[in-house]
Amino acid sequence: MKLSDKRSSQNVSESKDLSKTQVKDILKLFPKFYQHDQFCKDVFLELFFVIEILRSILSKSILQELDIDKMEIDNSLLIDEDFRNNFIDVIYRIPIKDSNQYAYLIIDFKSTNDFGTIFQLLRYSYNKWRKIWEKRVETGQLLLPCIMALIFHCGESKFTSPQNVSELVDLPKSSKLRRLAINFHSSLYDLNTKSSRRLPKVPLVNMFFRTLQIARSKKVNEQSIALFDKFKDRLINDNLLSRMWDKCVYYLYTSAKYFTLETYQRLINLTKELGVKIMSPSAAETYYSQATTIATVKGKAEGIAEGKVEGKVEGKVELIIRTLTRRIEEPSLRLKKRIMRIQSESKLNELFDFALECVSLGEFETALN
Repeated sequence: MKLSDKRSSQNVSESKDLSKTQVKDILKLFPKFYQHDQFCKDVFLELFFVIEILRSILSKSILQELDIDKMEIDNSLLIDEDFRNNFIDVIYRIPIKDSNQYAYLIIDFKSTNDFGTIFQLLRYSYNKWRKIWEKRVETGQLLLPCIMALIFHCGESKFTSPQNVSELVDLPKSSKLRRLAINFHSSLYDLNTKSSRRLPKVPLVNMFFRTLQIARSKKVNEQSIALFDKFKDRLINDNLLSRMWDKCVYYLYTSAKYFTLETYQRLINLTKELGVKIMSPSAAETYYSQATTIATVKGKAEGIAEGKVEGKVEGKVELIIRTLTRRIEEPSLRLKKRIMRIQSESKLNELFDFALECVSLGEFETALN
């Protein structure tokens, strides 16, 4: 089955002809997209933010061995389709002091408990090791670099999924066989287990972590104002902190369920009164665009369901792929082929609904299994 190349007037578009009342109705029908992973990735892709965050969460003994100021994002994995579309969030290459070696740090962002996280980390660590091994074995260098895995979590509740493969081995805890069982360990930084008083004191890190904590609170509006009051004197002269604040406010508006447009506008005005420039696009405009796009997409889906478009299955497959492309990013060729193999209309209907809600291509692909 091939995707249709026909361009129809019914194609998904961002209509700007809706009235304010219609847009308000759309927003009621389609709740905010919770973009926890995207927000974290956006922050962790800027090294000056990352350095401060890692200094706050890694132990002093670890930091003493790493030349963290010279760390860099490792782009070698981005050419791997599986890494780009299924799991990998960010991986860093960090020089080890007093040597010519590097340590690698993989960070996976989680907003929910994912039982398979430890296997995902193991899989991608192995793939990284294998690539390095294939290069090194030709030169006779047989030792592998250190790879560290960190789960960064902030969700509805404490992260309880396994952090070690050994936790899943079906043996009594007292069994001596556990010593021989293959194991893989990851570290966890769970914001759900930390009170606001226990957060790192570094302003940049404190603001970021606190924003993640309050995002799902029913008191997010008053808490966000309190967060502004806490840092307003620093925002004027600290460019990095003001950039972080900009990201945090935008994230709260587009993601926090109880965060209102009125609070967003108030915070924007308060920030501007300080003379701090707002760099991000208008959250209101972006959210309006999301809402109208979803309404148009859903309208087309209903038209397909009623038989108004020829080739029901083919049309639904195309609609799913377009929705994923607009909401997240274009699926890989491999993922497209997996969707195209599905012939069940009911299954495609379920996948379309999920395409409107999922936060990553990896999460969507999990639904295919």
